[in-house]
Amino acid sequence: MSEANPKLDIKALAVGPYQANCYLVTCLETNEAVIIDPGAEEARIAALVRLVGCKVRLILNTHGHHDHVMGARGLADMLEAPIAMHEQDATFFKGLHRSRTLSSSSLAYPEADILLLDGQELEVGAMQFIVLHTPGHTPGSVCFLCQNHLFTGDTLFVEGVGRTDTGGMTLQDLLNSIENKILPLPGDTIIHPGHDYGSTPTSTIAQERENNPYIRDFILDK
Repeated sequence: MSEANPKLDIKALAVGPYQANCYLVTCLETNEAVIIDPGAEEARIAALVRLVGCKVRLILNTHGHHDHVMGARGLADMLEAPIAMHEQDATFFKGLHRSRTLSSSSLAYPEADILLLDGQELEVGAMQFIVLHTPGHTPGSVCFLCQNHLFTGDTLFVEGVGRTDTGGMTLQDLLNSIENKILPLPGDTIIHPGHDYGSTPTSTIAQERENNPYIRDFILDK
């Protein structure tokens, strides 16, 4: 029987020119894993998978920006794992990509195999990932909650938040998502951001309540 909270192994790689954080999350009970936000350097990510010796069952994207998704299709083909993205970003960024002339790149935008919805539960091995739709950075930005680990993409950084200039989103949209979806979680929830922009690679919701000026000044003090 699976444990209620199986032990996890979480490894992070900063990939691509924008050094986006890609995470390999492995269930130590079943040796099954997910990859979150493979933005580039597919061979390097695949080498980590081989080193860990896990079986990747799912490739998760927190949002549709190139620096988080452009390694997804190559890894999906290599590892025989489907790509999952929120339906709003899957539609928005596919259309945006098609509308641009890619004079410097012939890369095709990775098609999502699974369209995610808010509150959806994804089971991989003995792990359960809950999809939290957090629009603001992009229309279809999501965070993935697994036990007390929250993978926030570019919605929430350590001591910062993401940009809000894509798809008609505003700072208020982003703050609403943080207030309604992230801050209600337990204070010891560990935040794994999409970029290492803060004073530490990870944080907790309690620490962000105290140290993140966007939360402290625009949400808690309003």
